[in-house]
Amino acid sequence: MILNALMEYYQRKELPPIGFDNQEIPFIIVIDGSGKFINLEDTRENQGIRPRAKQFKIPMGKERSGKNAWQTANIMWDHIGYVLGHPKEDTSEAKERANNQHKSFVSETEKVVTAFPKEIEFSAVLTFINSESFPQIISHPNWQEAIRIPGCNISFRVAGNSKTVGENPLLFEYVQASVMTETLNDDKSPTTEYFSHCILTGNHSKIARLQPTSPLPSKKSKSNAKIVSFQKNCGYDSYGKEQSYNAPISIPAAGAYGMALNHLLGSRQRLPIGEDTILFWSKKPDDLENQLLDIFGEPQKDDTNRNTEAVHNLYQSVKTGSFSTNDRDKNLFYILGLTPNAARISVRFWQVLTVRELADNIKQHFDDFTLEGSQRHNEYPSLQGLLKAITRTSGKHPYGNYEDIAPNLSGDTLNAILKNLPYPDTLFGHALRRIKAEGSIPPHGDKQHGSRLWIDQLRFTIIKACINRKIRYSNPTIKEELKMALDESNKNSGYRLGRLFAVLEKIQAESHPGLNATIRDRYYGAASGTPVTVFSILMRMKNHHVAKLENKGRAVNFEKMITEIMDGITDFPAHLTLDDQGRFSIGYYHQTQKFYQKTSKEGEE
Repeated sequence: MILNALMEYYQRKELPPIGFDNQEIPFIIVIDGSGKFINLEDTRENQGIRPRAKQFKIPMGKERSGKNAWQTANIMWDHIGYVLGHPKEDTSEAKERANNQHKSFVSETEKVVTAFPKEIEFSAVLTFINSESFPQIISHPNWQEAIRIPGCNISFRVAGNSKTVGENPLLFEYVQASVMTETLNDDKSPTTEYFSHCILTGNHSKIARLQPTSPLPSKKSKSNAKIVSFQKNCGYDSYGKEQSYNAPISIPAAGAYGMALNHLLGSRQRLPIGEDTILFWSKKPDDLENQLLDIFGEPQKDDTNRNTEAVHNLYQSVKTGSFSTNDRDKNLFYILGLTPNAARISVRFWQVLTVRELADNIKQHFDDFTLEGSQRHNEYPSLQGLLKAITRTSGKHPYGNYEDIAPNLSGDTLNAILKNLPYPDTLFGHALRRIKAEGSIPPHGDKQHGSRLWIDQLRFTIIKACINRKIRYSNPTIKEELKMALDESNKNSGYRLGRLFAVLEKIQAESHPGLNATIRDRYYGAASGTPVTVFSILMRMKNHHVAKLENKGRAVNFEKMITEIMDGITDFPAHLTLDDQGRFSIGYYHQTQKFYQKTSKEGEE
């Protein structure tokens, strides 16, 4: 299913034919029809900080590695070692290697000329690389720019033609023929195994022994692994078949899905999350393909509102019904989660939804993350920002450290969002532990708390979203247990004890203005985990704090509030479950937010 979807994308995007690729070529050697040097053109354009070389649709670069890599040259383009025999270093070893590379390039060019002896462009290239014209290039002003680029690629153009020699239409025929007739391990593999029914197309075709590689980003290095791979001579071999013959995919089909995968890896339809790389595309073109990165990715420094605008647009279109069309109700949307590995790419998850289903699930995710007060700082947190919030904060990492996130949590969280499933228990547990470990700053609007205020609010939001998703999944009739704001009708003991703790803290703060630390700093963890060990002490302290309040009307109101919250609670529980500890935190947040709202209104009056 994955490979079929990638093949469909290859056809839809009209990507380069099998054996070709869009390759960046910084410099072009311009020659005349007789092979004489004319110019060294710089194709680079100023895009951002560094100039970006122009891309050309030319024969795909060949795989080469090991001590005999010099024997493999590309067709009508390569780096300066192959094309001009120019060494990387001024050493005898480097010069010998460059000389061998150049001989391989000449040999590859001779094959093309032999296949098309009447084509002037090919003959001109062969004449040039066999000539003594290289000093003219070295003296050209652009030469110093070329050698500054590591592994600088160079191709050719004959004067009077607008396209490079690598784009000559005859090469399409030549490359296609060489790909289809290439012989691999003739001395070890029976020739009957080169042809079979392709599992993707169903056609009886030549089967690829090796599958295409993909440059999957990794924290340590760029992984050139394969999404389909078999270890040679291992236990997976069956019926006498070796390597990729165990999963027969024709050479054209392998090239198509490989090119589609690599195209996605280099596009805006790629979302990096930790070690995972998420690719997304639709069967038919849809705007959501280009919006998903803005919705879940980190806001761009030069356009911080892009994330918010993308989510707002999605909300508006779903709300007004303009998003719901017959095409979007039927158009499939694919999400592929990949993780680099030593030998092969690991598929973390694979989701297939309609475009409408995906939009509804994304909207539900942001609905679940709505909590009163949090909108002032980040209405729609990015996925990375959400995950960073459950990690330890420090002076160096005030918003959390993405390096501390559990390896599988990123993919699991995104998978839950896309499928509208409960969020991972790990997400809930980490958020709960961080609130206990680092304390919590109530949303009192003090600007000096800055990032900590935003992190605390997001942690509370995570807990609220996790609990509501879990309840809704087990009982779809319950839309949400925990509301956006204070819910005085909620009778859950954990929720009410959280409210009670917030009231007791507020009484202490008003009776002792200017305190550096409150009961939150000392008792919050124990109060939310083992209430019986703490609340009896806090209730005795409350009596002392209420007595010190100068406003006796305020004291009466606090006592009424406590009575209302305690209604039905005869004994403090010995312990609270993890879910109820989460409800405790939300009750605490809601009640604290309510106090802040009242204080703000009084200040305005």
